[in-house]
Amino acid sequence: MPNPNAAAAGQPQEIPHPGINTTLRATNNLKLMCYYLRFKERTSRPVTAADITLDNVRSLRDHKEWEEAHDDVSAPELSFKDWPRTIEAIVEYLRGCLGTTKTPLAYVVRDEVDVKAHATDPSTDYATLGAELIARAPHQSGAPAAFTAAYLKDREAVWAKIAELTRDHECWTYVQPAQKTRDGRAAFLGLKEHYLGASNVDNMASKAESKISQAKYLGENRKWNFEKYVRLHVDQHAILDGLKEQGYSGIDERSKVRLLINGILTKDLDTVKTQILSSSDLRNDFAKCVNLYQDFISQSTSNNLRTSNVSAVGRTNQRSGDFNDNSVEADMSVEDRYYSTKEYKTLSAAKKKGLRLKRGKRDNKGSNGNKSKDNNSNKRKRNNLSKREIKALKRLARDNGKGSSSDNDHESDASDDEDVEMKSPNNGNRNNKALQRKGDNK
Repeated sequence: MPNPNAAAAGQPQEIPHPGINTTLRATNNLKLMCYYLRFKERTSRPVTAADITLDNVRSLRDHKEWEEAHDDVSAPELSFKDWPRTIEAIVEYLRGCLGTTKTPLAYVVRDEVDVKAHATDPSTDYATLGAELIARAPHQSGAPAAFTAAYLKDREAVWAKIAELTRDHECWTYVQPAQKTRDGRAAFLGLKEHYLGASNVDNMASKAESKISQAKYLGENRKWNFEKYVRLHVDQHAILDGLKEQGYSGIDERSKVRLLINGILTKDLDTVKTQILSSSDLRNDFAKCVNLYQDFISQSTSNNLRTSNVSAVGRTNQRSGDFNDNSVEADMSVEDRYYSTKEYKTLSAAKKKGLRLKRGKRDNKGSNGNKSKDNNSNKRKRNNLSKREIKALKRLARDNGKGSSSDNDHESDASDDEDVEMKSPNNGNRNNKALQRKGDNK
């Protein structure tokens, strides 16, 4: 076969071994074989010629296509309060992001640096190929061991992602020491060791247990209901369960049920409480107890709603005094007086209607001008009272001065009335004889 590069120095005129033409299927199988060998290298597993079979090679086809079409997941929103859940969210985020060799970045922050021996860690122990890559992708290679080029690049990528998540929060303090080397693994471990360290685990466990024990349910209302009460318990259970990996013993089902019942303080649910305490199965199943309470509350709410709708048919409009139930005939023999709540409840429906009709007529009668008459009468009484007080003061002054007889009293009464009605605004009481001192007339 002629060599197209024959004009170049050192190139032969003919190509001695021009190759062999292959089919498309054979080419694809060859590519899959190369991917198979690279996958074995990424999972730190040795390969022999006997392992390269058509079935083994084609078993990785779907995973190869998934890696080629994969897009990294978006960064999660972290609460930075529930740290077991936060650490787990960061790991899951890194699971969804692929590194230089298409290995999930979560392998950078795994607990063990060294990979387990191949013989004691078969592929069948992993549910997915991704999980196997995360557990067995090498950090180091060679002797002496040195970090691989892929790991160093992936470690820096992890740093960038964790820094983006934590830079604007208080936890940045424990990430920042790794900024100089841009070591993503060191940044992750700084967060985990601080917030999930031995002392902090005890504090988080105590805080979660305290929240559960202090939660109370007094009945359904707009701001706090049974659903929110249960959600608080479940959230704290998740925190406590997340601390098991850090050495916390966890919370058992019986304790969950006991704390759930202890926080329910309304007697309306005593029936459910008795049913739970009498069943050993329910006392050890938090989910079943919650469902039992929810069903009872739902049925009670429905029954109360039906009862309120029926009672509303005969409800009284207290503002207008009208009785909506026309089937009740008013009993007008009832006495129109004040009734206490206890007395009013003892009245029959007919007497209640009669009492409302009487009070309605009384209110309407009082609104037809009588109120203004009463006001004028009271005003006259106040004026007459002030006149009598003035007369008494005058009479007292005369008695202390000259003395008086019964006739003079009558005369003075008449003159006093005139003084009150015809008082001069200029002279006032300056010339009033009754108010002059004894020695002034001499």
